[in-house]
Amino acid sequence: MIFVTADIHAGHKNIIKYCKRPWADVEQMDDALFGNINRLVRPTGDTLYIIGDFTFQPPAGLSRYRRRINCQDVHLILGNHDQTPVPTGVFSSVSGYMELRHNHALFTLCHYPFRTWNRSHKNTRDRIQSVDLYGHVHNTLPPPPNTAAVDAGVDAQNYAPITLDQALEQARRPYEPGYEAWYVNRVREIEAARALERRNETDNRQH
Repeated sequence: MIFVTADIHAGHKNIIKYCKRPWADVEQMDDALFGNINRLVRPTGDTLYIIGDFTFQPPAGLSRYRRRINCQDVHLILGNHDQTPVPTGVFSSVSGYMELRHNHALFTLCHYPFRTWNRSHKNTRDRIQSVDLYGHVHNTLPPPPNTAAVDAGVDAQNYAPITLDQALEQARRPYEPGYEAWYVNRVREIEAARALERRNETDNRQH
C-alpha cells in the first residue's frame, strides 16, 4: 500500500504549543507519531511519502529519526524546515515535487497547497481525476468547495499517515452537498482562533 503524511516535525518541542498537539513533551510526541507510522505502514511491501517538514534536525539528527521508521521504502518531498542537502541513502528519493498515479487518479505531492495543479480542471463531483496532497498549514487551510485537495499533515489526519485510497475518498468531500456551509464555518473558526492568539500575544507583551 502507498501511504502519505506530512509535518511530523520530529524533535521540534515548540510545535506542541504552536499546533496544540496533545503531548506533554517532545519525546512523547515523537514516540506517538513514529508509533503510528510503524503500526500502519509495513516494513516491506508498503511505501511511505513524507510531504515535507520531517524534522528540524541537521543531517545527523535526520538520519537518526529516519531509522525510527521501520518501512524500508520512504520518500521525502522537501518542506521549508527540511535541511538540505539530505544525506544520500537516507530516503529512497528526495524531491520538491512528485506525481503519482493510483486507482485511475493523479496525485500531486508538494509541501505547499496549490490553487490549481496538473489536471485539476478535469475533476467533477462524479469523478475525481487529480488530487493535490499538501502539508505546511497544520490543519488551518481546508480546501475550498469543489477542490480535490487534501491536507496530509499529521495535525489534519489524527497524527497518522493515510493511504492514497483514503486521500481519494477525502478529496470527494468538497464536492458533497453541505460542504460549502461547513467550509464557511470552519474558516470563521480558524480566523477567530488566530485573532485570539494575536490578542493574547499583545497582552503578554504589554505585561
